[in-house]
Amino acid sequence: VRGVRLEQPDKVLFDDLDLTVSRGDRVAVVGVNGSGKTTLLRILTGALHPDAGDVRFGRGARITMLEQDPVLPVGLVRDYLGDGWEVAAVATSLGVQPLFDRRTDELSGGQAKRVALAKMLADNADGDAENGHDMIVLDEPTNHLDLEAIEWLEARLVAMSAALVVVTHDRHALDRLTSEVGPSRVVELDHGRSFVHQAAAGASAYATYLDARAERVE
Repeated sequence: VRGVRLEQPDKVLFDDLDLTVSRGDRVAVVGVNGSGKTTLLRILTGALHPDAGDVRFGRGARITMLEQDPVLPVGLVRDYLGDGWEVAAVATSLGVQPLFDRRTDELSGGQAKRVALAKMLADNADGDAENGHDMIVLDEPTNHLDLEAIEWLEARLVAMSAALVVVTHDRHALDRLTSEVGPSRVVELDHGRSFVHQAAAGASAYATYLDARAERVE
């Protein structure tokens, strides 16, 4: 992403934003509500075109996104998820197994989110670099999960080889995802401006962002 700009009728969300994401990277996007976090995620997946700037993808790059409010294809949850040991393991960890015989169009928003997350993770089994995605984009993945499921999800994401781009209000998850695996960065969107914070090796990019923001505000 180079020199990207996107504006709404009443404000600029971000301007002259530069970012490169490679396989194995961890990128967290932070900002207040309405700052353009979800919009930036959609630009990074190619689902939305910016008003200005260039967005280029590696040849054959495989990218998937978990939307904040995913819409599932109509049918049984069991048929959507498929079968196999990986599906069963992920579904159990996320509390999705009791929903297997439900229709997708009868699920609550939280249930649909967990089913969509289970599908994404099952399709990206650990170590399956050949068939998995190169970049996984997650918009509020910990919503509607209990503490045990969140801890399991954090460990799973840390272990994945794909690049991760994440928006979440879960500060613990942000800190862990930007410190245990690198290179890690935090992209901060602040009233039409953007700042990219990268931590030193072994440090938390989220903590680096907090320090830099506090210094800027002061």
